[in-house]
Amino acid sequence: MGRAADPAVTPNAPASASPWVLSAGLGLLTFTLIFAHYFPADSTAVELGDALWVCLLAILVGWAGWWSASEDITAEQDSPRQVLGRRRRNWIPDLLIFTVAAWIVLAAWQTSPPGNLRMASNEAWWWVAAAVWWTGTRRLTAGRVGIRRLLILIIITISLAGAVEGLHQQWISLPADRARYAADPESVLAEVGIDAPPGSAQRMAFENRLNDGGPIGTFALANSFAAQLLVGLVLSVAVLVRSWNTLGNLHRAVGLGGWAILVLALVATGSRSGMASGVLASLAAGWLSLNPSGRQNKVKSIADQQDSGATSSSGTASPPEDQVRPNKQGSWQPVVIGIGVLMVVTLTAVVAFGRGEWVRQAPMSLAFRFQYWRSTAAMALDHPWFGAGPGNFQSLYERYREPSANEQIAEPHNFLMETLGAGGFIAAALLIIWLLSLLASQRHSSAPENCHGESPPSETRNQHVVLGGFLVGVMLCVMSRWVFGASPAFEAVLASFVLAGGWFVAMRSFVQVDWDDAFVSSVGRVAIAGLLLHLTVSGGWTVPGVALAGWTLGALAFPSQLVPRSAVSVDPDSRSRWDPPRLAIGVIGLALVCGIGFGSIRPVTQAARLSRQAEFSLMDGRVDQAWRLLNQAVDADPWDFRAALSAADASHWRLILAAPSQVGVDPQTDRVTDASAEVQQRHRQWKSMVDTTLRRSGVSPSVRRALAGQSLHVYQRFGFADDLSFAAELLNQSTAASPSHQWHWAQLAAVRQAMGDHAGAKTAADTADTLSKLGNNYQRWLDRQFIYLPKVVGDEANFGPQTAPASEVLQNLLDENVVSAKISKSSHSDSQPES
Repeated sequence: MGRAADPAVTPNAPASASPWVLSAGLGLLTFTLIFAHYFPADSTAVELGDALWVCLLAILVGWAGWWSASEDITAEQDSPRQVLGRRRRNWIPDLLIFTVAAWIVLAAWQTSPPGNLRMASNEAWWWVAAAVWWTGTRRLTAGRVGIRRLLILIIITISLAGAVEGLHQQWISLPADRARYAADPESVLAEVGIDAPPGSAQRMAFENRLNDGGPIGTFALANSFAAQLLVGLVLSVAVLVRSWNTLGNLHRAVGLGGWAILVLALVATGSRSGMASGVLASLAAGWLSLNPSGRQNKVKSIADQQDSGATSSSGTASPPEDQVRPNKQGSWQPVVIGIGVLMVVTLTAVVAFGRGEWVRQAPMSLAFRFQYWRSTAAMALDHPWFGAGPGNFQSLYERYREPSANEQIAEPHNFLMETLGAGGFIAAALLIIWLLSLLASQRHSSAPENCHGESPPSETRNQHVVLGGFLVGVMLCVMSRWVFGASPAFEAVLASFVLAGGWFVAMRSFVQVDWDDAFVSSVGRVAIAGLLLHLTVSGGWTVPGVALAGWTLGALAFPSQLVPRSAVSVDPDSRSRWDPPRLAIGVIGLALVCGIGFGSIRPVTQAARLSRQAEFSLMDGRVDQAWRLLNQAVDADPWDFRAALSAADASHWRLILAAPSQVGVDPQTDRVTDASAEVQQRHRQWKSMVDTTLRRSGVSPSVRRALAGQSLHVYQRFGFADDLSFAAELLNQSTAASPSHQWHWAQLAAVRQAMGDHAGAKTAADTADTLSKLGNNYQRWLDRQFIYLPKVVGDEANFGPQTAPASEVLQNLLDENVVSAKISKSSHSDSQPES
């Protein structure tokens, strides 16, 4: 006799065929979101491998989504033609985003060399992980309205926690750091690992960032932090406006307090694009939340369920009677109008009473963006197929940087241009087509909506798993940051827990009642639009701490139009756990996990561990032990150049300190009188590691600058002519790779002058002088560029390389320009007829 169907499961209730996979995927999803908040891998950290663990987690989440929804269905009333159209609209965006990721992976291989393969593969893994995450999350959340609402709340809570930490930085941490730096600048610079002599451009850049910069939360840049805040701000406005009628006075105060914290933190970042995007998107979210149709339908749906005796509703129990209130249009308008007025007033106050320089420099800041984009376009025109490749934008961009551009950027501050730089015109075109396909798919959106939700036990379990993953992520990440010494002050963490957690508890029950599936998608689209508007003029497209929340909102905004097969097949015996689709998903998932684990995480982690041990050895003065550890790090990761560069630096210090005291400098020849066998051996070891570094680093001008500095330091100690010639060779390469940087030309001029090439030195000095005066940036002035002295100083080099401002070292060459200009002016005046 056949088994009776479970009355709690309706034809549209997505109960997973593998419930443990679904639950694990949902828990891991929220764990990864909080992990990306505390370890956002901002700026160039993705290229260096800091995001590999986030990528692995994202791949596992996406794999769980694909596995739990390997067989999809559509609404029972759909015709075959409708089914085909729905499947096509669902699969086309998935295929397009996977094609983008695949092209980026191909670009990583095709551009290395001249790029660095480790940096390229590290960023390529992020593109793969983002595609797997987005497509998998679409399936994990398909038809699960309660989970989708909960994810919205979690994203807001993460943003609110970051805002609290940011305000702590603004009002407590940053003033304390500024006071500490004013009292003892050298110790602060040593603590953060910056070698910046007084008056140098590096020290001025550090001081400007410290004194003028705003809070950055857990990020490295204020614009990245602003991206996180504006997403939370937009969603919090939607929560307030949509649930205003059902909120009590206390809950309204809590909701407005959370919104105010987000606004204050966003203003404190000083991000113009973040504030503008936040205001526009928040107003759009508020206006969308005023739409009465969705709420009226929701109330009607609840009433219909009560009349029909339904036992479950959208993943939550039926709301209390006092929460289901008639829609009062008049009471909604004041709150959205009030929020809009407050935002406009806040923005006006910033403009009127804020730093005048901050307002006046807005056009200049936008002009800088156009410089970045023009240079990126020029680079793409020279490399149309693959651009610079992922992870190598900064190295190749320097060749195309406009002479008047002051900043050396890691990405072009525009998500589309960033894609163009990473994968050429094909990647950028595929990204645009993917965005258009999403919009087109929603024009005909007819996804089978899960009106009733899962059976109560399954829904409750999955929501508990989501919350459990979130809480475990918070505890583990905070403890990990404390272990690494990167956690904020205890009071900041405690305040973020209390305020963000209190907001979540206060708002959760109301959001679960007032938000239907269509509204979740609509709010997600508005938040995504605001984020992309910000990323049009700011970086962060490949920063997991910014992008992961965006990809999650993208999955909620454009959900899968298919729900799992398990929605209609509830008999466990009728399901095949190893049918062909799942077998393919399992094989692909295993290949990705093994690829990133053994091909990237293992070598990068081993090299980083050995490099850290070497740093501790150097701090203790054990140079030989540090050198041995760094050589092991070089062998641990055959693609990485950072360990090789550090090993070269340690090798050159071993060489400097190896010279016995009797080895001196002949004052007549300015050359070392004797070189012991040990010195010669260590010199060969250093040159061997330099060659390894050059072979792995590609065309990076910064690597050549560092190696040229090592070569000149060795020359200062021993006076070997080959070292001076080698430094000139490296500087010739660096000026070709970075023709707009004044330091390279100034150092090259000094080296050429020491080699007796007066004409070449004069040309290089003129170029450096011209570049230093472009852009009206005092950090580029030659008196801020500290260059190595190309002369032998003997034992004095044991205490460090001898440097001086370029304006002093090149004074004779620069004075010739002044004399020539005066002679030319005098001759011109003498030739003029008398009036």
